[in-house]
This record gives sequence, structure tokens and C-alpha cells, in this order.
Amino acid sequence: MAADNQGSSTYVVRLYKLSKTFAVTTWMSCGQYALATKKYLSNSTRAGIIDLNAKTWLLRLDEPHKGMMKYHMNLNYKLTGFRDPHIPVSAGVVKAGEAVTNARDIVGTAAMVAAVVIDAYNVHSAYQEDLKQTNGIGKHTVKAGMSVAGTWVGAYVGANAGSFTGTYAGWAVGSLFGGVGAVPGAAIGSILMSVIGGYGGVHFGKAAGEFLVEDDLRSFLEKVNLLGYCK
Repeated sequence: MAADNQGSSTYVVRLYKLSKTFAVTTWMSCGQYALATKKYLSNSTRAGIIDLNAKTWLLRLDEPHKGMMKYHMNLNYKLTGFRDPHIPVSAGVVKAGEAVTNARDIVGTAAMVAAVVIDAYNVHSAYQEDLKQTNGIGKHTVKAGMSVAGTWVGAYVGANAGSFTGTYAGWAVGSLFGGVGAVPGAAIGSILMSVIGGYGGVHFGKAAGEFLVEDDLRSFLEKVNLLGYCK
């Protein structure tokens, strides 16, 4: 029974971290690139990536249409310098992109709701625990509040850091397949790494928020070795 409870607890923690990660990466601007929203799609364009700085599409995944009777990827000439090369891709790539795009808002909304509900439950539970020992807000509530704040900040910072890293890593990998490959490589790398960075940020932010309640900032910096040493 203890093992079952431990397994359930681990699952809930992972669900919480994932929900907050997807909530942040879906609804907040993390990095330069994002999945295309419905206004960028059409009967032939089923998925894509937009450049948040330029406020326009960077690449699109298209079904066969007049003038190009194959599944293909389009690149925006104004952003890439490549004259819409119509790169052939498999039907599976376009369908997968479409599925991810369609799920984006649903998953993002559900993730935001789940993250907020879990946060509220944790803070409420901590407050109830404090009421057993004091007449109001105590250490448990403060610790839960710092944990909540830490996870949101950590997710946002981690997602942006991951996006920055992913952009350059993706660009480098994509360049190995020719100059035209660098553009989609950078965009895809940015989005993927923003999720990974956000997940790691939730973990670090939670630990940092809770620790700052238990100890002071000076000891925290020493223990995570952010400064190397503190005089």
C-alpha cells in the first residue's frame, strides 16, 4: 500500500510540473517562436510556426494544392531569404503537425486550469495545517505560497532559457542538412527546448521558493553554488 501511495504521489508531482510547463509555454511568450494559431491556417496550410518578433509565419506545413501536388513545407522569404522552396515532406509530418496544433489550445487551457487548481489546493491545505497550530497564516502557508511563486517564475525563466539555447542548437543541427535546414531547425529547437527548460524551471523554482522560507538567501546561494562562495 505504501508503495502504491508513493507511486501515486510521484505521478501527481509529475503531472503538476507538466501542467505548469505547458500552461506557461502555451499562454506566455517564451522565446521567439511559437506554434501557429488558427488565423495562420487554411484549407491547405495545416500547421506551422510563427515568429513572435516579426508577428508573421516563419514556416508552414501544407497539404497538396494547385501548383504543388505533394505534401510540403513552405518558408517565409521575408524572414529566411529563401524563395519558398516547397520542401517535400511526408503526409505523416503534416498530419502530426496538424494534430499538435489542434491540441495546443485544449492542452494549454487544461494545463492552466490544472496548475491553478493544484496551487490553490496546496496553499489551502497548508493554511489548514497552520490553523491547527496558530490562529492564522503561519510557516506552512508561507512555504506553500513561496513554492507556488517559485514554480511559476522558474517555469517562465526556464522556458525562455531553453528557447534561447534551442534556437542556436537547432540552427546548428539544421545547418548540417544545408542552409535551408537551419531555419526550421532553429524554430523547432526553440519550441522543444522551451518545454524542457520550463519543466526544469518548475523543479528548481519550487525547491528555491521552499528553501528561502527554511533558510536565508545567503545560505541558499552558497548551497546551490550560484556565487561560488559568499563572504
